[in-house]
This record gives sequence, C-alpha cells and structure tokens, in this order.
Amino acid sequence: MAPKRHLARFFSNLYWFLIQGRTGLKESFEDVYSVEHYGPTFRQIYADTFGDEYAEEVDACGFTTKTDLENLKDRLELKQDELLGDLACGRGGNGLYIARELGVRLKGLDLSEKAVATAQKRIDSFGMQHRAEFVSGDIRELPYKNDEFDAALCVDTLYMVPDKRAALHEIARIVKPNRVFAVLTWEMHIPFAVKDYRPLFEECGFKVDSYDEIPGWYERQKGIFEGFLKHRNTLIEEMGAKTAAVWINCAKTELPKLDKMRRVFIVARPR
Repeated sequence: MAPKRHLARFFSNLYWFLIQGRTGLKESFEDVYSVEHYGPTFRQIYADTFGDEYAEEVDACGFTTKTDLENLKDRLELKQDELLGDLACGRGGNGLYIARELGVRLKGLDLSEKAVATAQKRIDSFGMQHRAEFVSGDIRELPYKNDEFDAALCVDTLYMVPDKRAALHEIARIVKPNRVFAVLTWEMHIPFAVKDYRPLFEECGFKVDSYDEIPGWYERQKGIFEGFLKHRNTLIEEMGAKTAAVWINCAKTELPKLDKMRRVFIVARPR
C-alpha cells in the first residue's frame, strides 16, 4: 500500500475511534445499521427539521431531501431499462426511489452487510422486484465489470472513504465514458480533509460538469444534530444503545465543525 494510502487509512481509523470508540469504518457502520428501523423519534426529528423537504418514503438516515432526489433524477441522464449504481447505498432508499421513478435497473453496494440485508428487504416495497439487487463490498474495490453502469450515484459517504483516489478510480472504471457520476458530499475545511473535490476528480479521470453548494444544508444538519442531543435518552430507548450512540456521538463531534464544512452536489463524467 502506498504511503498516501497508509496515511489516509490511519486518519480515517483515528477519526472513527475518536467519534465512536471503534477503529474501523465497517465496524462503525455495522453499528449504524444494526437495527432495520430507527423508531418514531428519529423519524420525527427529521420530519420536524426538514418539513416539506422530508423524503419519508426513502427513509434515509443521511441528509437527502426531496429536492436532492429530484436533482439527482434530472442529472443522471438515464433512459428506460439502463443500469444505475448506488455506491455506499446504505439501506437502499435513495437508489430504489430514483430507479423506480426513472424506470431503470439498480445495483447497490454498501460496506455494511446489515445495511445490504435491509436494502434487499425493501425491494418489494418500491415495486422493484427483479430489477434491483444489493451486495456488500468496498467502494475502493468494486466487484463490477469495466463500463458496466450507465450512471452511478454516491450520497453522503465519499467524505468518509479513507482512500478517495482508489474509490474514484474504481468508479471511473465501472461507469461508461461520458456518462454521469453524481455525488452529494461535504468539503471539510480542516487538516487532512478535502477542501475542494474538483482537482481530485480531474486527477482520477473525471470531467466535472457542475459543482454547487446545496441550499439550506447547514440549517437542516444543525437541526438534526441538535434534535439527536435533545432526545438522546428516547433515541437510546427506541434504537438501542449501540445504534443510538453512533448518532449521538456524531452530533457531538460534527456540530462544532459545521462552520468549517460545505455540502456540495457534484456531477462528473469519466473521460
């Protein structure tokens, strides 16, 4: 492993150890997805904070809004029956919704086996039988063929990937040339973090079409984190201590950093 990759993995593991008391990304996300349903209080915090932007059907545990979903649909440039990849798909809601609405097929991948198991169970509820599948895997070593996908998306995860270059090179490999890879993620204006993704995307074989800050992200994220802290005891009762701790610890750690972050929507194409 190259020195840069060793360094990236070290700081990622340190980050997760400081936040969750866990030494690896996968272990932390298995805790995140150790329950299929997060309970009424978790959902109500999102509903109260997001208001009309709450994508209830998707039931994402990130920060995807209805507008984000519509923007993704519009920008993916997919035609009927083409193949969409949802990379770091979590419980699958974003990809399943978009694939259903666009009439395309879906392959989703996530590091957490528990997330994948839940995503598989949600296929029927979205009417995506025989048109969607989910597997467990690492975004840095994707189990797909060259040029397999007509488009791909990655929502709220890229900023956490220890070796972003490896992940982006892999994504450039599996998405057909000049087709769309759409990303929602955060710039982090702190040491050792990515402050602007455009040079990194260009270095890894992409042409960046657009790069925009997402309106209203700060207020929504602040509201969610404050809600987690306000209702921490109820979240523990409803979700269990292990899963609730992930969100509570994340809120404690990320709230002070919000002024040094920026949530962005990136549309890029493999060259």
